[in-house]
Amino acid sequence: LYYFKEGRTLYYLREIHVHSSIDTGRSSLARMASSLAVLELTDGVCFWESPEARVVDLLVEYLRCPAPEDPVLLFLAYETALLERLGALPELSSCAACGARSR
Repeated sequence: LYYFKEGRTLYYLREIHVHSSIDTGRSSLARMASSLAVLELTDGVCFWESPEARVVDLLVEYLRCPAPEDPVLLFLAYETALLERLGALPELSSCAACGARSR
């Protein structure tokens, strides 16, 4: 149960029910660091009052992903997918200066 009042900066969470939990990779410091980076990145691009469902779905998908050998690679994949879902993925198949297509 969450209490929100206009004009206040502190909010009150009274009750919570956990439906499922996600293993955030506590056995690996690198996995925990990449998960924290993903959470901070997502927090930075979303309005917390109403985050987009497709971004939240991507975040849950990332957090449920099994721990990879290289968490940084998974973070970069998340970052790319996030840019795509936000409509901000840059065009990488051609040169920005001359327009020549990559081979």
